Amino acid sequence: MNKKIWLNHFYRTLENKKTKFHPSDFKFYNIARLPILADKTILYSSTCPQCMIHIKLLEKMADELPECLDFADTRKKFVLTKDKIESHLKKEHRLRFATYYSSLYTFLFAMLGAVIGLLIARMIKKSPENLILIFLATGMISGYLFGKMKDHKKYRQNQQL
Repeated sequence: MNKKIWLNHFYRTLENKKTKFHPSDFKFYNIARLPILADKTILYSSTCPQCMIHIKLLEKMADELPECLDFADTRKKFVLTKDKIESHLKKEHRLRFATYYSSLYTFLFAMLGAVIGLLIARMIKKSPENLILIFLATGMISGYLFGKMKDHKKYRQNQQL
């Protein structure tokens, strides 16, 4: 199977069916993510047997759209299949969403900053609110910048969903 031919066929199939979607369904079920999943799955398909299976699932999903979103059981199967493919790409191939690290490190550094601010406020016996807020903000900013650098590194390595 030629990867480029398959991807072009997949893109054309989705493009032809795009007009049949209700705009809210297109956003709610995140149909725009399917081409990205197809790109990454086809990239790893030569070395990963699970990705070969997922190629067939993606092709079936594209063929059955948007009719599969009309009924609850087929809609649930569509969402579960899409989540299964995303989960495989995250776990096995270590791919992440574009803002994964900036969100994660912002949260972690904010919590660390709040704890450090509380400890320092307790040690110098001052009101903890000001120091906690200062260290919280410092932690959030430094965590965001650190995470943004890591996200950019993953982007350059083509390891983002």
